[in-house]
Amino acid sequence: MWTSASASCFILLPFYWWPDVWQVTFFILYSLAVVALLGVAWCQPRSQIGIDVDGAYLCRHDGLIRLHFVRANAVQLIAKRVSDETVWHRIWPQFYLIYRDQLQREDYALLRSFAAQDKLLHGKKS
Repeated sequence: MWTSASASCFILLPFYWWPDVWQVTFFILYSLAVVALLGVAWCQPRSQIGIDVDGAYLCRHDGLIRLHFVRANAVQLIAKRVSDETVWHRIWPQFYLIYRDQLQREDYALLRSFAAQDKLLHGKKS
C-alpha cells in the first residue's frame, strides 16, 4: 500500500506545480479523449461467431473470416485465421481469442465441442 501511495504522489506531483489553468485544461482534454475513445468503442459493430458447413467463422465489419481452432478449454478458445499460405502469414499469423462470457452457455459449449473436433482434424496444420 505504501508503494502505491508513493507512486501516486510521484505521478501527481508535476501536476501540482502546474498553474491552475493548465491543470484544468489538461483534465478537460484528458476527459474528452477518454469519452471519445469510449464512444468509438461503443459504436463498433459487434462481431459474431458461428458454425456452418465449411467450418467456424467470425463475421466482422470487414467480412467473413474462417477459423481453425488451436486451443479449447472451459475458459477460452483460441482460433487461428485461415488464410492463404503466404510467407507473411507463416511469420505473423492472426489469432482470435473467444472467452466463455462472450457467448451464451449453450453456444459456448457447442463451439467448444466443435473446436475440439477441429483441433483434432487440423492439429498438424495449425
